Amino acid sequence: MFKITDHIEFDHKGRAHCPVCLSDGKKSKNLSLIPNTDGAYRCHRGCSSEDIRAAIGQPKNENFGDRVVPTAIAKPPKRVTHTQAEIEKNHQTLITESKLAKQWLNDRGFTDATLSKYKLGICLRTFGKNKLWCVTIPYEISKGVWQRKYRLSPWLESLPDGLKDWTQDTGLTSRFHFTKQDGNKKLMLVEGDWDAMMLTQVSLDADFPYDIATNTTGCGNIPSDLSPIDSYEEIYIFYDLDQPDAKGKRPGPDGAIAIAKAIGERAKVCTVPHPENPKDKYDTSDSLKDGFTLDDFIKATKEAIAPTASPKTEKKPSLKSRLTTTAELMARAKDYTDWLIDEILPINELILLAASPRAGKSLMAMNIAQCVASGTNFLDRPVTQGNVIYVQCEDSETKTKQRAIAQGWDENLPVFWLDKFKLSELDELIELAKEIQPRLIVLDTLSRIRDDNATESSAEMGRVLEPLQEFAKHHNCCILPIHHTGKINIDNAKALDVFETIRGSSAIRATCRGTLVIAANETGYRLCVENGYNKQDLKVSLNLTDLTWKLLGKWGMQVDAPQTEQVLDSLTKVEHATLEQLHELTGINKASLYKVLSRLVHDEKISKTGSQRNVVYSRLFQKLAKTQSDKSDMSDLLSDSENQTPQTIEVQSDKKSISFISDNKQVQKNADVITENPNNLSDCQTRLSNAIAVSISESDNKSDKPESVRLSKLKVGDRVKIMPPHFLSGQTATIEAIYEPNAILKNDSWAVNPSVDISLLKRAR
Repeated sequence: MFKITDHIEFDHKGRAHCPVCLSDGKKSKNLSLIPNTDGAYRCHRGCSSEDIRAAIGQPKNENFGDRVVPTAIAKPPKRVTHTQAEIEKNHQTLITESKLAKQWLNDRGFTDATLSKYKLGICLRTFGKNKLWCVTIPYEISKGVWQRKYRLSPWLESLPDGLKDWTQDTGLTSRFHFTKQDGNKKLMLVEGDWDAMMLTQVSLDADFPYDIATNTTGCGNIPSDLSPIDSYEEIYIFYDLDQPDAKGKRPGPDGAIAIAKAIGERAKVCTVPHPENPKDKYDTSDSLKDGFTLDDFIKATKEAIAPTASPKTEKKPSLKSRLTTTAELMARAKDYTDWLIDEILPINELILLAASPRAGKSLMAMNIAQCVASGTNFLDRPVTQGNVIYVQCEDSETKTKQRAIAQGWDENLPVFWLDKFKLSELDELIELAKEIQPRLIVLDTLSRIRDDNATESSAEMGRVLEPLQEFAKHHNCCILPIHHTGKINIDNAKALDVFETIRGSSAIRATCRGTLVIAANETGYRLCVENGYNKQDLKVSLNLTDLTWKLLGKWGMQVDAPQTEQVLDSLTKVEHATLEQLHELTGINKASLYKVLSRLVHDEKISKTGSQRNVVYSRLFQKLAKTQSDKSDMSDLLSDSENQTPQTIEVQSDKKSISFISDNKQVQKNADVITENPNNLSDCQTRLSNAIAVSISESDNKSDKPESVRLSKLKVGDRVKIMPPHFLSGQTATIEAIYEPNAILKNDSWAVNPSVDISLLKRAR
């Protein structure tokens, strides 16, 4: 059991310096012990117990704050020690000079021989304005080096306000202290120093087959070094009979169970022999004073209970291991914002979608899911295609089906549904996500998936949502919980901060990295967006026929024209490229390059494929007209020489491959128009045409048509092999459905049928 007083020294008023405050330059004694509790503490400046424990190197087993505390602050206070001479002097003072202390000990059964055996002593200590005599219990921690615990003037009827019965040297750590060690194979571990010494004294003249020990800092504190008890085959733990405190905790029993679990199968928990109605905190010393014998203690071992071992939890990385340098951070972080839906939903974030009842929350969530699964634009913005998990806890399957039909869903869209889910099942959802690898997870609604006791108006909602944020960050997906707002519409939204209308605690909005709020009335809709990167106020409409959402106006992102041409030229040369490859080819910084690519995808000049982490961009082409007048409308795509030279060219396109036909000669290439007259071609196009000729010549040896054409003829039922860089590369499967540019694959060993880009499929032999 953790005790703050084992690591921080408090003054006589129960106040101390908070280590986290010190790291912030605050030197007031903000840390205090809470009266009438078993060591509870608080920082009056507001530092959490998690941060305080992390600062002294004693983090909780559960998640704790990620504040980085300087190493100098994180170190425990300097340990206080004593010499052999000091221990002897205090012992002689007790034996020869102290009447009250010695008499108090004698009354409790401690003979002079016992006092000498354990080197008990007495010393005068200062506590603020008070000076008190203390009985000292020394522990030799190394040869000639001692630390002590102190019992403050136990003969007094009461102590000055703010003082407790016990204190100890700063830095005294939890360790086993043996009062009887005769080489037995059985050990009695009792709670309390007096108890261990008295039980040992009673057993001196008896044939008692047990060694006896205690824990220097209490039964519940588990020593980091368990090796001193490795030789014992049986260990019996006797605890004080504590009544439940205000929080229902019992330090004695709880501590005994904790240390028994740490020791393992050899340890069992025993109940101290006691009368029918023992007093609170009844212990071994009380039992011996009441006449219970060694035989009673041996009988108690026969009735001992072995606690059920708790499952082992993975040890969290230390603060030091989590530190990173600025250089490492700069090298690791992306140079651009990765969007699921450009400027609306970032990837790897927890984003809240909120609206008042029947304002269209679920309809918008389904429309977003449809666009992500199919890779089609949402509100005129490019979308990164990927799998979707939709947790639908409110609407019936019939209602969901009706909406999907109205929105024109293809039944083979890679959307996977859950009609029941609770946040306590998050670990299972994480395992499922590892297999499905979703880009989007919709939680409809937040109130339906919760199974905690926190109210929506409580700050505890932040704790409830934090695991979802961590899930999104570590599993490369956007999580979209759906929630409610107060009464808000287009009219009153002008006078309100719409984000302040979200129902419940402000911790909900604070924990989510962004929020979408829908305001509605009979005349229309307004979508307010905040996502950590920008804020937008969009006018949108809901088509009541197909239940889809449209942007009123046009997407206004502007990009640099020369950079656009650079990207198009590069894709003409290389056919397909990732953002990293285009960065190397063009030299355009990645943030600007991402915007250019998004704009080109929106304008349908390039395609974006690859549903997971490996996104590939490819050049698309418009169908060219046969007349000069029609061609004039496309002058921005043609060179000056091409604008001046009449051509008769027929272009056949399926957006995957282009057939250019001229004088009965056919060329296959994802490129701009190529003519038979080399004088009208730029150097780049001339080199490209030569490369095409070689490419076609090679392909003729393998098939009548190039690979791109053969791939386009893949059909349902074909056996295919998945190619790199897909995470399933090397595996074979059957095409269950085709939804351009992806195919739905089936393999009997898979739990789900993934969506894979057709360009990554090769017909299996």
